[in-house]
Amino acid sequence: RLALAIAPLAVLAPTLSSCLSVRSDAITVNGESLSRSDFDEIVVGYAAGFPGSVLETGALNASMARGFLTDWATTQIYATRLEADGVAVTDEQLAAARKGLARQTGFAEASEVAQNFYVYAAAVRSSFEEQYGLTDDEVRDAYEAGPSSSKVYCLRGILTADEPRIGEAALRLATGEDFAAVAAEISSDPTKVTGGILQNPRTGGACLDEETLLGQVAPQFAEALASVGIDEPTAPFEIPNVGWVILILRPFDEVTNDVRDVIAQPGLAELRDELVRTADVSVGSQYGRWDATKGEVIPF
Repeated sequence: RLALAIAPLAVLAPTLSSCLSVRSDAITVNGESLSRSDFDEIVVGYAAGFPGSVLETGALNASMARGFLTDWATTQIYATRLEADGVAVTDEQLAAARKGLARQTGFAEASEVAQNFYVYAAAVRSSFEEQYGLTDDEVRDAYEAGPSSSKVYCLRGILTADEPRIGEAALRLATGEDFAAVAAEISSDPTKVTGGILQNPRTGGACLDEETLLGQVAPQFAEALASVGIDEPTAPFEIPNVGWVILILRPFDEVTNDVRDVIAQPGLAELRDELVRTADVSVGSQYGRWDATKGEVIPF
């Protein structure tokens, strides 16, 4: 699910309602409120891109509604902390968020107001992580230590069912040929058009966390990559009923932002937990209630 949020008036138009009575609010977080009418407008726009969010009866999927309110609350909690520390979301962060979200299924079909919420939420999250997470040098060091410790996989791949062709690819790579160029020529996978870049099937990003790699891609990938460094091709290996594969871990400078999106940051997680636990959150009773231990809107 894409994260949704509501932005300040100065950023995203008059959709934030802080002065309405409690009875008209869907949710209030640290004094900032989302009215029920604004909530309805957002979720209708959301449903345009994600039809499964509306039941056959025409009613809103309750779990989706709670998920949206959770995302809105989390984004408001982050924004409150950033504002308290004098940190503003920049135009560059908003532009980068929009560019990244444009790759994701359903974004183009969502309404403009829903798109704006997606963009603002992603930009706030990015700003929060940059401000309180690992520095760029720390992220680089963690990534370049290898996926066995970082649990991050940013990959190019060559796939073919033809064993002689994968052998040819391995020989060419051993002589120093560019991996992307060899992938474009030899790979039979659709990723050949991007030089073999593998996308995260959940997010559309350029890096995968270990859980996604093992559960949704192929566990053989992790085994093959365990013995190679960054920008060093694996030996060819076979996946039964799929074909022959060569992988390479992309250099950090190609994937800096994507690495930051998926790498574990314990200090950042602790701050998030503290902010969520201490936030003042109230939810319209028809939607559920806020669980501060989970950081979620849950059913009664």
